[in-house]
Amino acid sequence: MKRVALVALLAVGGVVSVGALLMWGPFGSTPEASATTVNVDLVAGRTEIIVGDVAVVGLADGLHVTFTADPGQMIDEVHVCISEGDTCSEEPAWTPPGLCPWGADPPTPQAQIDVVIPWTDIGGSAGVCDQNLWIQAHAAMMSGQTAYGDKFKGSYCREIDCCLP
Repeated sequence: MKRVALVALLAVGGVVSVGALLMWGPFGSTPEASATTVNVDLVAGRTEIIVGDVAVVGLADGLHVTFTADPGQMIDEVHVCISEGDTCSEEPAWTPPGLCPWGADPPTPQAQIDVVIPWTDIGGSAGVCDQNLWIQAHAAMMSGQTAYGDKFKGSYCREIDCCLP
């Protein structure tokens, strides 16, 4: 059975990507004040045309994965897969997006979709501290294109930096 994360839908314009590096913010008693968000490009097709960006940040209620379409683009639905890895050197196999446990399929296309993955779904914030997590972020675009965070049909990995009380 597919679990759907808490989803906030925001119809706003695109956000300029600030790079192709994903960082995870520190988590603690006031994570909103210290969490860091860095975007990766949302790229469509094998030619990896940039159609938006994906931002990931850890906050008090969970891991936020926010998809934002560039101006003139809209997102039909999103899927998120997360897996742990001992190192960031071995990327996990691609997962068909429909099999990812988190996602959103709003009734109308959106410029921005925020998927919140509760900490309890991924072992709690203490369970992911100092662990490497791989994230596969997929978006079905209104144009019919399929897009992924960072690279086509790929995942990206970072170690979770934690600042727990």
